[in-house]
Amino acid sequence: MHAAATIAFKDLKILVRDRASLFWVTAMPLIMAVLFGAIFGGDSSLKEVKVAIVDLDKTDLSRAFVERLKKSKGIVLVRKTLKEATEAVRKGEMTAYVLIRPGFGKVQGMSPGNGQFVQVGLDPSKKAERGFLKGMVTEAIFKGFQDQFAHPAKLRVSIRKSLASLQQEEARQKPNGQTTGNHATGNHATATGPAGIKPAQPSRAGLVAFLKATDQWLASADTRDIQQGMNMKEPTVVTVSRSRGDKPSSSYEVTFPASTIWGILGIVAAFAGLIARERTQGTLLRFRVSAVSWPEVAAGKSLSAFIAYLAMSAGMLVLGALIFSIRLSHPIQLAMALVASGICVMGLVLLVAPMGKTERAVSGASWGIMMPFAIFGGATIPLSMMPTWMRTASSFSPLKWSVLSMEGAIWRGFSITEMLVPCTILVAFGLACALTGSFLLSRQDVG
Repeated sequence: MHAAATIAFKDLKILVRDRASLFWVTAMPLIMAVLFGAIFGGDSSLKEVKVAIVDLDKTDLSRAFVERLKKSKGIVLVRKTLKEATEAVRKGEMTAYVLIRPGFGKVQGMSPGNGQFVQVGLDPSKKAERGFLKGMVTEAIFKGFQDQFAHPAKLRVSIRKSLASLQQEEARQKPNGQTTGNHATGNHATATGPAGIKPAQPSRAGLVAFLKATDQWLASADTRDIQQGMNMKEPTVVTVSRSRGDKPSSSYEVTFPASTIWGILGIVAAFAGLIARERTQGTLLRFRVSAVSWPEVAAGKSLSAFIAYLAMSAGMLVLGALIFSIRLSHPIQLAMALVASGICVMGLVLLVAPMGKTERAVSGASWGIMMPFAIFGGATIPLSMMPTWMRTASSFSPLKWSVLSMEGAIWRGFSITEMLVPCTILVAFGLACALTGSFLLSRQDVG
């Protein structure tokens, strides 16, 4: 093992002298951690969404709807014409527009069908906001329907208009074809009627009976009881964690573990390229003809990558704790995560090293292999923002399990038993890569 330690020390010394490789191993992950931490820092609540409002109805009900929408949390309304709103959304200046079509104010009474007169135009790149905006608009429409119950007298007038419309429609569709008007109201309604109701023939009798019963109930109902019954309570939203109520104290507790991936990319590229360089320069051949066995050479190469990873990740975490108050309150779990990830890294180095005959070829193969691992592991796209298929596919990336193990030790509150799953995957993957890479290297021409 003395020979392996000597080789490892020699490789680390070469790494320190290579400023370009040293930058990728040490500075790059720190820069990415601070940069992403600053981007995702601050208020983690939902950012306000700019929405253009276009009111073509211009009635009291449409204006009341706009006022209710203004009170929605997370929405900033800007009045525009339809052309201006469309252009603003197309250019990305607005997330969406809400169009209130003519006829919105006529749809009232017992028909909360105002939604057919409301259109939401959304920027296709803002898929995350789709459900949010739809929910806010639907809530504002229903709130208007709910507010009508606070004024039973006005609501009864609307219900009677709806009844008159239904009775007129029924008279028009009599077999003899005669058209009868409602002399009580003097109103000749269309098929849709002032209440916006367009009932199917089989359900008309039931709807008429329902409206009449509701009208009689409103005549004697207590307004306070109606408001209390229609009042909706918002659900309480809490942050869910794995155990003990732990959660990230800042965005840096999330970005620092993820940014160690960039250090891993640098380590694999640097040490795999070094093996290729020594093969072309004859260094590996000199090892072969000396008293150093191939297992000792492979162990030395692996040990240097393992030590480099521990130094990089531990240094980042210490700086994060000193400067950004990252919590390191679970040292056993953290040690498990670092050791398991280090074993995975040394396996990746040995696996990538035989992927080319020259240093340049191996460096290209290293980035080609490691970048998909990094992307699926969460280095560039947070796991929470990945589409479902990508989040499922990310389990193939060992770097995902490295990040998860570090998060479990820092803020997810993983127990030692829970840490065994990601750590076992990392160790198994690392050993498999190490054995495969060592075998391939031993079969290659070293001279």
